[in-house]
Amino acid sequence: MDMQPPVIWIPMSRQNPKLKVLKGCVVSLSLLILLFLLFYLGPSPGEHLYHLQDMEIIFLLIFIPLSLLYLVFKPRYLGIDRTNGMLYYSRILFGIQTYYVVEVKHIELEVDLSKVLTKLHSLQLQRIYLRLHNNQLLLISEEYDKEASKELCRKLQKIFRVEIKNLQKVAGSRKGEIRLGDYIIHRELSHGGMGKILLAEEKNTKQLVALKILPANVALKAKYISSFAREIQILQRLAHPGIVKILHLGREVSVDSDIYFYAMEYIEGRTVSELIRSQELTLEKAVVIAIQAALALDYLHDNQIIHRDIKPSNIMVRNTGQVVLIDFGIARDTALLSDGNAHYSSEDDMTHNLGTLPYMSPEQLNPKATIDHRTDIYSLGVTLYEMLASQRPFIGGNQALFRAILYQEPNEPSAINHSVPKELDTISMKAMEKNPKRRYQTGAEMAEDLHRWLRGEPLISQPIGTWRKLWRKFWTYANWLSPFK
Repeated sequence: MDMQPPVIWIPMSRQNPKLKVLKGCVVSLSLLILLFLLFYLGPSPGEHLYHLQDMEIIFLLIFIPLSLLYLVFKPRYLGIDRTNGMLYYSRILFGIQTYYVVEVKHIELEVDLSKVLTKLHSLQLQRIYLRLHNNQLLLISEEYDKEASKELCRKLQKIFRVEIKNLQKVAGSRKGEIRLGDYIIHRELSHGGMGKILLAEEKNTKQLVALKILPANVALKAKYISSFAREIQILQRLAHPGIVKILHLGREVSVDSDIYFYAMEYIEGRTVSELIRSQELTLEKAVVIAIQAALALDYLHDNQIIHRDIKPSNIMVRNTGQVVLIDFGIARDTALLSDGNAHYSSEDDMTHNLGTLPYMSPEQLNPKATIDHRTDIYSLGVTLYEMLASQRPFIGGNQALFRAILYQEPNEPSAINHSVPKELDTISMKAMEKNPKRRYQTGAEMAEDLHRWLRGEPLISQPIGTWRKLWRKFWTYANWLSPFK
């Protein structure tokens, strides 16, 4: 029986020289204030008591340094709730912040090799970070003692137990092989907040597959298990050459861990993001990829599935040239909605702010908006734009991207890549219209216009007129209004 407390509290140490300087400054400031109180606000000659006004100033000046001392020197802790898989992170000013638990694989021991530390201490500062499901880093510990840092790493790994090497503890190791069910694990292909993708081999048929596993720390949350099951159900319903195929479901349970997984076909090829980085995409090849992706989306939408995370890294191109959509982790089956329509209301907490920000549609960022299949059309438009221009339509930090997606109009791809013809400008800009009603209404419509460009025929869609461009600029920049009003 597990007798450990439900919440484990780990003290967070700070040895950073910058923090020591800050503490020294706070102590010095406190001493200066006290000296000021003693020499400048003392009783006048012949008086034995302070005036009431002086007492108020004294209390105020004492309160300030004491508050600063408390904030700087108060102990801070990392709490790990083993019952619901949450992190409780103690901050200096904002109390306890709650996060979803991390993947232990991303607990990293980082060494600060700054010249100042090397000269003054001849030591290396060991830093331990936790990477959250949203890719945020939390600094947990800074130590000069390497062994103490290693011990903390081991402690955290023991708590979470989600590293690939821990599959040996789950499924057993034979002749140095790591196994999960009937599969031999070769290596990790990718990872994210909702799971890991592993390259594996079926032990009997020797077929290479891609295994998606739900780490134990994520499986602590019931909604993630439900989401994982929903992803499996969606893939089981679909049969299209442009959508990844699911092959097998599994669950491996042991004393140490509980891992959900499924096997899907291993696609030999590259993602569109890799093709963009390698600068191998011609205009014609980019259009062919967009056509196949649009037709695959049209099939998805006909089956009442919304992908919600279309982006270059989720579109693979086989070595044969066939395009395949992957990663249905946040996809939704609109046929399961109780109200019977193909929309998500803002009351669904899984509706908004899910996806990859640079490729998210305006309605995904607007809690008052309704999300339907046209959000995928917008994301494919952004992907097409990036293939044509080798640059996303909006760049910057999260806040800048958020505001730009909601309110700003991007430059046309031809403004960045002068070889892009106006017809492809028209197609990409129409797909990225902020108002869903002005976009292509289906993937087939977008594919048709792309086909027409390849054949040298006039497009069905018309380019945005000059007056409408001026009106949109006035509407978005002068009034700063949402397109959903």
